Amino acid sequence: MVKWIDEKVLQYYFKERFDKYPVTIDGERKTLTSCEFNDNFDKFPDLKCWIGKQKIDCEVEWLSSRFDHWNHKNYPEFIRNNGFVVVFKRDMVISDLQQIVIDEDDFKKWFKKNSSRLFDESVEEFKRFAKHGRKTTSVWLIYLTQKMEKNFQIGVSKSTWGFVRDALKNRPELLQIKKDDIFVVFGPTINSKNNKPIFARMKGKFKQYLEHIKNENYLIQNVYIFKITKGYWHEENNPSGNNHTYSPIWSDESSTNKKYPHRVGFEELLPVSHDVVLKKLNNATNEFLRKSMQGISITEMPHSDFIELIRRLK
Repeated sequence: MVKWIDEKVLQYYFKERFDKYPVTIDGERKTLTSCEFNDNFDKFPDLKCWIGKQKIDCEVEWLSSRFDHWNHKNYPEFIRNNGFVVVFKRDMVISDLQQIVIDEDDFKKWFKKNSSRLFDESVEEFKRFAKHGRKTTSVWLIYLTQKMEKNFQIGVSKSTWGFVRDALKNRPELLQIKKDDIFVVFGPTINSKNNKPIFARMKGKFKQYLEHIKNENYLIQNVYIFKITKGYWHEENNPSGNNHTYSPIWSDESSTNKKYPHRVGFEELLPVSHDVVLKKLNNATNEFLRKSMQGISITEMPHSDFIELIRRLK
């Protein structure tokens, strides 16, 4: 059986509905006046409650049998503070500790009413971190076809790479490219037997593709490794040209057609490597590169595949 609702939700429920559940202190039934999470969230005890100025400790468990804190360093203080246990179901006696069994129907109603808020609060930190706080370096990969080589060399000379106007429709991750990320450009991939480029969209599954490349001698002619010096920007919205005007860079764009408005800045991190043997890469990396050679404008590269590629460079 899978438990989809974490115990923290049960803690949250009791924190907000504490006044529904009277407790017995020194033989007298009393109503809690306030309840908060422990300063060390989700550490024993889970909650600190009060009756006036008197602190009362509270531990929350799905079942009585889950309580196992007798040897915890905070247990003596828990007892001194008239500690009690809130449970979803009481399935055993817990020494002489007071157990409060929650009202299942009330919990269910509260959960339904607050599910949207719980969701928003749960994902907010991760959304904020993903947008502003990513600490790790991402590796971004582009396959360089023979047709792209001229524009690529122009981009290198300007330390800028651009993407076509509708690139964000299929690759919204462009927005995530930030300064100090790694930018890998590889290709073209050529069969040295006949000097023809690889056809990554060949029919069949990866197994057939793998058998094909093992019987041929495909070379990745160039592998460039750069460092991102300027994260994603939109050249129309934040122009980098003189007098803050749109700066056309490539011969097939102009200040009128503005063909490549989505941009990143980069500089060389490692010298270019030549003639990397495709079939010497492990299967996982070959599968990843195959997908990249099928026309994807840019994709994030797993670190394991980046390491595999690096170790094969000449």
